[in-house]
Amino acid sequence: RQVITNLVGNAIKFTPAGTVEITATVVTADAGAERLRFCIKDSGIGIPLEKQKLLFERLSQVDASTTRKFGGTGLGLVISKQLAELMGGQIGFSSEPGKGSEFWFTIHLERAPRPSPSTSKSEALFELPVLRGRVLLVDDNSTNQLVAGYILGKLGLTPDTVGDGEAAIEALKAQPYDLVLMDVQMPILDGYEATKIIRQSNSLACAASIPVIAMTANAMLGDRERCLAAGMNDYVSKPINVGELSAVLRKWLPTAQKVSPESLS
Repeated sequence: RQVITNLVGNAIKFTPAGTVEITATVVTADAGAERLRFCIKDSGIGIPLEKQKLLFERLSQVDASTTRKFGGTGLGLVISKQLAELMGGQIGFSSEPGKGSEFWFTIHLERAPRPSPSTSKSEALFELPVLRGRVLLVDDNSTNQLVAGYILGKLGLTPDTVGDGEAAIEALKAQPYDLVLMDVQMPILDGYEATKIIRQSNSLACAASIPVIAMTANAMLGDRERCLAAGMNDYVSKPINVGELSAVLRKWLPTAQKVSPESLS
């Protein structure tokens, strides 16, 4: 899920106009396992030939001139490569400048045993809170915006979405919010710097002490500490897990009632 999120997000980001296609195929299958191949193809700006060999190098940037406009690929592809290899697969791509790119990866999955008929459905469910409040969702990835916005709405919250830290500051000046859900890696102004400005600002429509929850795909040692040092109150990982997000939001927002996860389907 994380690899698909990263690759689809990049495809959308680097395709100002055109199409993004996602396909999944079973390469091999037997009684106990399957090898799957996922392909994300876009008709976007493509990757310069001289930059293609740098794609999966740590913290590489395909083209410095696109950083502020598109946000780059960077760490997301490094993480995608590591995750694909951890799942027994590979990752690769082909690209033609000006005509688009095609990224693919394979994974090896063991088939899960069928659940015991004696396990009741109610035993597998947990209750999620229905919350109240207006949340500012700050994320430059349109896929993440859709997913997170949908979950927030299902939890009873009213989400507004912006694509970078600079836009978040302006939104907070325009009207009060109860909480900010802040991606940390964004173009123009990232989540760390945006949070520092929020904490120091006297011109917000809400208090500068508003809860700011970091969202990041960087499962790295010290990442949580960096978020807290920037003034963020808490931390959730991406891709977003419904239970994890609802638990963090419940700490910072009032709970109205309970709801089954079935309602999120």
